[in-house]
Amino acid sequence: MRTIISLLLMTLFIHAGAQQRVTRLIIGEAILENELPHEMLFAFPELREALLVFTDASQHRTSVNINLYTGDLLFLNQYGRPLVLDDTDIIDRIAIDDEVWIPIENTFGEVVYRDGPVMLVRVKRTTVTDHRKESGFGMMSSTASVSSASSVITQDHLFADTREVNEYDFETRDRYRLITPRGTYTAEARGFFRGFRGVNRRFVNNFVEENQIDFSEEEDLITLLRAVMAEQQ
Repeated sequence: MRTIISLLLMTLFIHAGAQQRVTRLIIGEAILENELPHEMLFAFPELREALLVFTDASQHRTSVNINLYTGDLLFLNQYGRPLVLDDTDIIDRIAIDDEVWIPIENTFGEVVYRDGPVMLVRVKRTTVTDHRKESGFGMMSSTASVSSASSVITQDHLFADTREVNEYDFETRDRYRLITPRGTYTAEARGFFRGFRGVNRRFVNNFVEENQIDFSEEEDLITLLRAVMAEQQ
């Protein structure tokens, strides 16, 4: 039987705008399980009714949530038992109310803007950003490497992350991806250059400067995307 070693949870929350949240955990020998705040573990406060549309065009209605740390889709089967789908390739899209979520980067992201085949997708993930390790001088070093994590499904259908005893920083933040007929790109100036054939780079650079576009702000990205698409018409 799995032994859960008690953890010392430092409730240190650092807010850097609405898009980013950081917490620090000191982890016991083997378990990080449901100790991060819920909003850092899951996309939604609770399971939400959704329509899964598969790549073979079949559909299935169920309740879902998305694990922000593992990227997995949590859903209920026909018996109401929570299961995890870790193969995003079989899903074409997920419809939740008026939202559309698509598989991207081994998880699911929300389409926040769409114009034909062009989409802006918000991808929210929780990651380990720092591993603090005691140095030879008794000081805490923030440059120590982080060992790779392995995730498993536990009896309560969350997950366990096996790590060595130490202190870790976890960060939840939004990242944006630009999808065009040419591919998927990071939503930054270079992504706009590469995503659109024959884009006028001077126009993009001038628009970014004149409108003080912040590539971490969703509304700014949508404004720039609309301008680029209008300029190409």
